[in-house]
Amino acid sequence: TNTNVSCYGLADGTITASTTGGAIITVDGVLYDPTTLYAPGTYTILATATNGITDGSCTDEITVTITEPAEVILTVNFTEVSCYGLADGTITASATGGAVITVDGLPYNGSTLYGPGSYTILATAPNGNGNGTCTDEVAVTINEPGMVIESITTSNVSCYGQNDGTITVTA
Repeated sequence: TNTNVSCYGLADGTITASTTGGAIITVDGVLYDPTTLYAPGTYTILATATNGITDGSCTDEITVTITEPAEVILTVNFTEVSCYGLADGTITASATGGAVITVDGLPYNGSTLYGPGSYTILATAPNGNGNGTCTDEVAVTINEPGMVIESITTSNVSCYGQNDGTITVTA
């Protein structure tokens, strides 16, 4: 029997083999070790034992294919908050491998608007053995511009009919 690689790019597949009659087991010509972990690929398992009249050997061979799931790739873009105090930043996310996307643990919704802060976007898909998950994660920080503070100073007209009054606005 075998287990597949759990997530794309890993080498954690396993092969479990046993024999009767004192046979020696090899995997692709290397003595079988049940603790060995395997990358995706096709492996030949050969069991060899001395024949009944001890002038040769008997063999049995099987082929095992270890697969891996599709890679989970998370793509994220975001926009900053437009003005101080608003919450109109956006996060646009997509993922491969049939992954489900969350933002800070909540289901991703492309129409949600975000205030300034740090957000963790996570894509999660079932692993190759159906007993866990594979993930990709991106962290983003949405910023906002500084607060606009204005100052207004005025001076009155010096005399009736004059045009020498002033208004000065600074930000």
